[in-house]
This record gives sequence, C-alpha cells and structure tokens, in this order.
Amino acid sequence: MRESSRGTLYRDVAYKAFGMLVELDGRLFHTSVRDRDRDLDRDLDAALDGRETVRLGWGQVYPRACATARKLGLLLTQRGWEGSPTSCPACADQDSGDLRSPDDGQSPLSA
Repeated sequence: MRESSRGTLYRDVAYKAFGMLVELDGRLFHTSVRDRDRDLDRDLDAALDGRETVRLGWGQVYPRACATARKLGLLLTQRGWEGSPTSCPACADQDSGDLRSPDDGQSPLSA
C-alpha cells in the first residue's frame, strides 16, 4: 500500500528493495476495458518510479505455482536477491531446471 495523487494504491506484492511489483489479475476485478486501463496506468506510474510490474493470471498462480515462483525468483535474482526459491512438497521431486511455460516451447531466458 502506498499513497499517490490518486489516493491509496494497493499492490498484491511489493518487493521494494528489488524494484519489483507483482499483481494478481483475476476475473473479479479485471473484467472491463476500464479495469485494464486502470492497471496499465498503475504500471506506467510504477515504471516512472523505477519499479517493474509483473502481472500474473489464474493459470500462473494455481496450476503452475512452482514454475511461476521459480521465474519470479529468477527476476528477483537479476535484481540482486541472493536467496533461492524453494519448491513445495508436491513439486520437490520435479526437475526445477525447465522454466518454459507448458505451451510456449521457449525458455524465458532466451527471449
């Protein structure tokens, strides 16, 4: 949460030390063109403040939570985080080296 000229802004996750915001975009509050436009304005304002916004949808948060966490961990590492993400018990035995989304066929690091 932070104050702005437009009032109080609520962010889902703010990694202040690393200049990164994470927003979870569900259908409940992101159904109209106006909602999307408001979010894009917030992202632009954040960029002016030197912060990057990462927007996640339902599929990234629920069916692919550990893969998404690994990708967010990589983004944070690129910004100076010295930790490492930890897999949940259900994913601990899976290969953590594959960072591709199920349908894209490319590593996010090669883009």
